Order: sequence, then C-alpha cells, then structure tokens
Amino acid sequence: KLPHYDPDIGRESLVVQPVSRAQSRQRAGRAGRVKPGKCFRLCTEGSFLKLAKQTVPEMKRTSMTWTVLQLKALGIDDIANFPFLSNPSAQSLIRAFEILYSLNAIDSAGRLTEEIGIRLIQLPVEPRLGVVLLSSLSNGCSEEILTIV
Repeated sequence: KLPHYDPDIGRESLVVQPVSRAQSRQRAGRAGRVKPGKCFRLCTEGSFLKLAKQTVPEMKRTSMTWTVLQLKALGIDDIANFPFLSNPSAQSLIRAFEILYSLNAIDSAGRLTEEIGIRLIQLPVEPRLGVVLLSSLSNGCSEEILTIV
C-alpha cells in the first residue's frame, strides 16, 4: 500500500499497488543480512518485467500542504520554482495553497499569518488537523480532540 493524494478531491488514501522492480530488488537484498537466507519471488519473470521500473516518488503522490507550509516557514517564497528533486504537479501545489489559504495559514499575498500559520508550523501534524487542535483550545475541548487526532 502506498499513500496517494488526489488534488481534485483533496483526499489522501492508501492504495494497493504492485511493488516496482527497484523495490523488489531492495527487498531481495535484505534476505541473508542477519542469517543466511533466500528470496523467492512469487511471480513469473514476464510478470516481474511488466512491473514499473521505479516507484513514483512520494513528492508526486502525496499532499504538498505540509511541505508548502514548511518552505514558507523557512522563508522560501518562490515555491513554484523551488528545485525539488521530483517536481510535484502544478495542480498539487495550487491545491496546497488553496488549503492553506482556506485555513487562514497564509494571507492573500502568500505570507504566513501570525494567528494560525506561525502556530501551525510548531505542530507536527497535517495542517488541517493542526487547525482543529488550535481551535480546540478556544472551544475548551482539547482533551477530546487530542484523543481523535
């Protein structure tokens, strides 16, 4: 299972996918590290060769909301031209900005807001959940929300 983000609906889910050839080779390399061992692939050679050569980089298949928030906190404003190792889709970046703006984490100029944005950076959770945690403080239900989040 691999995390996959759909920017159209704004939802991340775990999707069952076949391993890539690179992942398969990496797993085979683990056999025999601690004790003598063997690795058996339970597929034909033809099926193995039909597998994707590499796994799609996580940057291209997960939400960019947390990444954009962190880059903003580091003072990087030109995120569209940031030299990512694997460039995320433009749609994913746009969706990340839309989500952060709707959460009031960034203003209309794309700067972090004092009230939410700066405080969100300090929480090691996805920004949407961070806003829920922050709003629970003013609503007096922090213990209940901590249980849920």
